[in-house]
Parts: sequence; structure tokens; C-alpha cells
Amino acid sequence: MTGEAPHGVRYRCSSRTTFTEPSKPCKGYVSANNAEGRVWETIEQVLQRPKIIAGEVGRQQAGAEEQRAEILREISLSEDTMAKCDREEQRWAQAYVAEVINLAELKGYRSEIATRRHSLLAQRHGLQTDLENIGHALEHVEALRGVLRAWTPAVANFRSCRETASVRGPECSDHVDAWAALDD
Repeated sequence: MTGEAPHGVRYRCSSRTTFTEPSKPCKGYVSANNAEGRVWETIEQVLQRPKIIAGEVGRQQAGAEEQRAEILREISLSEDTMAKCDREEQRWAQAYVAEVINLAELKGYRSEIATRRHSLLAQRHGLQTDLENIGHALEHVEALRGVLRAWTPAVANFRSCRETASVRGPECSDHVDAWAALDD
């Protein structure tokens, strides 16, 4: 915010210096009352329709579940590939014992297998981290669902209090004052 000016409190817009788009002219600032009014209006609209929030929470949860399933598939493939490396190493060791390959060849094959294992372990570690992050995200989604369950009646109470703002009963006074502060 740039402070008081002859035209009131304003927010400075950085788009004037960062990019220019002829279809959206910018004078470098916007009225704080105008910007804040639009923001609070949008917030109020969203809060009065908790189904929109619940729908987005549901989409986020479904997306996280899909990601989780994909990561579990990738971990399973990684484990299968690790088992394949173990079997391959055993076959090369058996080939060496049977004198089909020499020691230098065995060392070369073991080195290649060790490189693949190292890559697979790093990949699996990354997948485990992703899986933990998705688990945390799902915990947050569940917490948000709980907030929404509690919030829906509170929004209805807010709306009721706001609609009857001229009647300041004890049960609505805090809500009316909160809405009045938002309207300023």
C-alpha cells in the first residue's frame, strides 16, 4: 500500500513495470476500497455457498487418491525390478561358477546391476516421500471437511444475522459487528 493520497488509500500495481498488455491498461494503482470491496464480496459469495468449497475439497481428495494409487503402482513396479536385479545377479554368479563367464565379466555385470539398484532405490525413496506428502495432504483435506461441516451452520447463522442487522439481539451482535467491519 502506498499510503494516503488525494484519491484515498491505494494499492500499487506491479503489472505496469512487469508486463504490458494493451487490452488491459493499468494506471499503476487501484483504489483500496474498490479492491477490498471486490475481494470481500467474492469471499462472502463463496462462504455463502459451502457446497462449492465442499466440491473443490472432494475434487482435491479424488486427485490425491488417484496420485496415491499411481505412486503405489510405481513402487510395485520398482520392487518387481529390484527382484529382477536380484535374479539376474544370481544367474551371473551361477554362470561364473559354471565357468561360462570370467571374473572380469562377472564384476562388470554386478557393477551394471548395482547402478540400476542405486537408481531404483533413489526412485523408490522419492516415491515414498511423495506418498507421505499425499498422506499429509489427505489429512489436511479431512480436517477441512470437518471445518466445512462445522462452518455450514455458522454461515447460515451469519447470513441470518446479517439479514436482520437492524435487530441486534445478543446472539447476533458479534456476527453483525463482524459483517459491519467487512463492509467498511
